[in-house]
Amino acid sequence: MAKNIADNTILLASAKRKLDISQKNLKESESNVEDLKVANEKLISSIAKNMINRKSSIEVAEKEKTSLEDRKLRLTKTNLRLKKQLNELEDRQIQQKTKDFIGESPEDKLINSLSNSHDSLLSRIRPIGMIWINSGKFTMGSSPEENGRDSDEGPQTEVTISKGFAIGKYEVTNKLYNEITEETPFKNKLPLLPVSNVSWNDAIKFCKKLTKEHRIEERIPSNYEYRLPSEAEWEFACRAGTDSAFSFGNNFIDDYAWNSENGGESKQKVGMKKPNNWGLYDMHGNVQEWVLDNYHDSYIAFDGKYGATSAVDPVYLNNSIYRIARGGTSGSSPLYCRSAERLSYAANVRKNSTGFRIVLAEYLKTNNNVASAEVEEAKNNSDVATSIDEKKIIKLERVDKEPRPLVRVPPQYPPKLLLNMVRGRVDVSIVIDEEGNVADYQIRRSTHVEFSNAVKRVIRQWKFSPAIKDGKKVAVTKTQPFYFGKQ
Repeated sequence: MAKNIADNTILLASAKRKLDISQKNLKESESNVEDLKVANEKLISSIAKNMINRKSSIEVAEKEKTSLEDRKLRLTKTNLRLKKQLNELEDRQIQQKTKDFIGESPEDKLINSLSNSHDSLLSRIRPIGMIWINSGKFTMGSSPEENGRDSDEGPQTEVTISKGFAIGKYEVTNKLYNEITEETPFKNKLPLLPVSNVSWNDAIKFCKKLTKEHRIEERIPSNYEYRLPSEAEWEFACRAGTDSAFSFGNNFIDDYAWNSENGGESKQKVGMKKPNNWGLYDMHGNVQEWVLDNYHDSYIAFDGKYGATSAVDPVYLNNSIYRIARGGTSGSSPLYCRSAERLSYAANVRKNSTGFRIVLAEYLKTNNNVASAEVEEAKNNSDVATSIDEKKIIKLERVDKEPRPLVRVPPQYPPKLLLNMVRGRVDVSIVIDEEGNVADYQIRRSTHVEFSNAVKRVIRQWKFSPAIKDGKKVAVTKTQPFYFGKQ
């Protein structure tokens, strides 16, 4: 009995000790929890302060950014105002100088001063960016030995440009074109890209409007006009005193021109490559450029003035719909970026690879005033091969059985246009006789003279089944389209 009491006493004492230890551990845990709670509160408070400070820093940065943007805007406005004041001051200086000439009107003074210095004229048209080209001589066209030469680049001719002229340092840009024409299609395009998808007619309209505006503003003399360069003026300016394939030598250098090897067939901002010796940019690439002349397949064709050996101020103008484009494009191979390279298109054709640059020169007098006249698509041209009694020709919709092609001879794709990936279409009105032969034809629509020539070479070889009217074979007229490339 006594032993059991002693054992219980021992067990009770042991349990008490364990209880004391547990209570002590509990108090320590409660203390640790309080410490953690305090630490968490301090951490939360610190994070909150940091967030407040960061928000404050962001607000300060935003205010500084807004302040800088406002300052930049004010500086831009100030810069524009100063430029305007500078231009006005230069204009006043020019006007004052003109008054110093006793007995001469300001316009006479300006015109006479052009013979010695062109600074005054160029300063008046500074926003356009033009360079004065003095008169001179050069060899136009390419030699038979020049790599990539086409037959219509000759014969080589010694050309004299008897009067100086100002020419655009750059191709006309989207920005300048839109400012003058106010045509919305170009507003959303990159402003410093050369304008493209403009026809020869569009370029003529631009030049006429710019001339009118600058005459009203008295920026140019009344006997000066903006226009497209003649083909001779363009090549004279492109060569810049050289007689090599390019204005920088006989070997192509990417530093001077955008082409298929560095442009990716995409137009680039003007002035990004090196200029030629006379300070003109992109003469060998980027976009090909409309010139004033009608197309001719030989330099002998200049109305007798453009002989095989020499010519003075040659320009070839008639009422044909075909005009010339010079220079290469960002999609052209280097061989087709040469100084003598030339292509032709109908005056109303718009191409993504074709733009223009302008010249300012004395008014160009021509016999038929086509230098500044728009050219409509030809309604009647000289492509008729033979004549036929019209009374015997029946319209296609009146026959009982239409003719169908039995022999098709596709026209050959002109190599130059194929290499430059030029697409096009020719519509030919053909007369099919009673036996199904092509008795007559007329080019009704064509996007390029070389496409027309390709069709002319094969159209007579086509053969059709006879058209039938009231059980009899009859002559019939129909329009046959020819496509070059995917449309």
